[in-house]
Amino acid sequence: MEQKTRYNSGEQVLLRINELWKEVHTKVSESNYITWDLLLDRVWSELINLMDDKELEQYSKEIEEVNKRLEKTGRIIDNPHSSNEFKEPSKEENTKRSIQYSILMGKEKKVRQLQRKVEKKVISSGNNKQTGEWD
Repeated sequence: MEQKTRYNSGEQVLLRINELWKEVHTKVSESNYITWDLLLDRVWSELINLMDDKELEQYSKEIEEVNKRLEKTGRIIDNPHSSNEFKEPSKEENTKRSIQYSILMGKEKKVRQLQRKVEKKVISSGNNKQTGEWD
C-alpha cells in the first residue's frame, strides 16, 4: 500500500510540474526572464520531493552553480520592449540578456533532465503490468 501511495504522490507532483512547464513556455515566449527563472525554481522544488539523497546532492550542486552564474550577470532584465518607454536597449543590455538567456536555457535543460529521471522512477514504481501488483 505504501508503494501505491508513493506512486500516486509522484503522479500528482508530475501533474503539477506539467502545469508549471506550460507557464514556463509562456514566460519564455514573452521574454520574461525573471518569471522564467522563478518557475524553473518551482519545478525544481517539486522534483526535490521525489529524489533520493544522492540525486538531491548531485543536482543541488548543479542548480546552485547555474544560479551563481546567473547571479554574476547582475539584475535580470525582462523584455525591454514591454515598457511604455519604447527605448531601444543598449548593446550592453542586449549582451547581458543574451548571456542570461543562455544560462536560463542551461538551467531548464538540467531541470528537464532531472524530471526525466524522476518520471522513470515514478513509472517504474507503478503498476507492474505482468503481475498486476505494485512493485
